[in-house]
Order: sequence, then C-alpha cells, then structure tokens
Amino acid sequence: MTSVYPIPTGRTSGLLTQSRLVEQLQADQLDLLRYQNQVSTGRRVILPSEDASASIRGMGLQSLLEQKEQVSTNLTTSRSYLSATESAISGVGDLLHTVRGAAVSVSDTTKSDLEIQTVSETIKRAIDQILNISNTQFRDRYLFSGSETQQIPFERGEGFI
Repeated sequence: MTSVYPIPTGRTSGLLTQSRLVEQLQADQLDLLRYQNQVSTGRRVILPSEDASASIRGMGLQSLLEQKEQVSTNLTTSRSYLSATESAISGVGDLLHTVRGAAVSVSDTTKSDLEIQTVSETIKRAIDQILNISNTQFRDRYLFSGSETQQIPFERGEGFI
C-alpha cells in the first residue's frame, strides 16, 4: 500500500487538499483490490503486464511442467508396450525350447516314421503359433512391424513366411 503523503497546510486551498486526499484514497483502494485478488486467486501476477520478468519465469516453469508430464505419459505408454513385447518374446522362447526338445528327441535314427511325423506336426504347429505371436497387436498396433505399425508384419507365403 502507498504511504500517506503529508498534506501541506500552508498556502494551499481546500480544494487542492481535498483532491489529494481523494486521489490517495483511490490509490489505496486500488492497492487493496489488487491484494484481495492475489489472496483469492493465489496468484501474485494476474496479468503478464503486471510483472513481465515474473510472468516469463512462470510461463517457462509451466512449459517445463507440461513437458515433464508428457515425458511421464510417454514412459508409462512405453512400459506397457515393452511389457507386451516381452510377453510375446517369452512365448516365442518357450515354443522354440519345446521345438528344440522335440527335434532332439527324434534325432536318433531308431525312431519310427510315426514318431517323426508327430514331431513334424508339432513343429508345424509351433511355427504357426510363432507366426501368430509375431503378428501380435497391442493398442491396435502391431508390435513387431517396425515403423509401419498398422501393417501386418508377417504373412505366410508358399513355403515361406
């Protein structure tokens, strides 16, 4: 608030004294209104023109907070994609382990044709499952299609994938 200015009582008219008192009263009321606004809104600066340097700092801090919030959102999203990818890769690892065990079990030449045929069917089913896992979607995006997340990454052709 502004301080009270002394009013000269010497050679001044009553009108001058009155106008100075009214002017000071109005200035004090404006200051009081500004302080009430600050208390009610919780903000020291309402308009950027009130304190330009504080406004610039405030806008910079607000921008930084928004960037940090976006980074946090991006991290959460990335973690969920990584979790889905890890789960899919783990499934492929389990299938490959099963296929390897089956292949090793029939590597002996004493196995019958029926046993070899059974293992062959097991391997074909495992390849189909790996193909399905390779085309896994998470949040409407293919996990293993690189930057082309809307295109199916792997398709079965004639004798190849």
